[in-house]
Amino acid sequence: MHNSFPFGSVISWRINPKDLTFPENIFDYAQNFFTKMPETHTSILMHKMEDWPYDMWYEFEASITVRINTYTQNLNSSIFDIKAPEDVKIKVIDKLRKEHYGKIYALPQTFYFIVRWAAEGVGLDPRRWINIFHWNKICSELVYDYLYEISQEMKWFDLEMKLNEWKPDNFHAGDTRVILNWMSYRKYATLIYGV
Repeated sequence: MHNSFPFGSVISWRINPKDLTFPENIFDYAQNFFTKMPETHTSILMHKMEDWPYDMWYEFEASITVRINTYTQNLNSSIFDIKAPEDVKIKVIDKLRKEHYGKIYALPQTFYFIVRWAAEGVGLDPRRWINIFHWNKICSELVYDYLYEISQEMKWFDLEMKLNEWKPDNFHAGDTRVILNWMSYRKYATLIYGV
């Protein structure tokens, strides 16, 4: 187990499709089916919890609500260190927390991924379409906003342009992994745990 992860790292949950059973994991199963990617969740890592007997950190996420939750390191997740100074990451997380903390998860927004799947099936690229289901935040949109704000603070204009290939409310957990891999190639992030 890793003893320390940098504040503001991004967690990408990656589930093997063979591990998704129906109907027990219906949401993850559907997400995997419609996005054609194994990622099912994403969040932002905060500080390690002190005096806990095992590796556990706080994470800022959108799940049931936008909240601060506990993250216990496991094999189904990968962690990417975002190469911005910690004070920049703190500033951005503080801003997002003040704007969104406690708001209900935008479940209706996830239905857009079915629309996106159908459009892509007939050769269209709907990543920039207006999402009529926009309502609060989902996990990937919260991380999109985090990375977008970091790109603004750091003047990483190529990252901003890359993120602009999507609208934030049309961005799913698999897209987060695409961006994190791209950021790693550009040296804006480094994979420090997982695959």
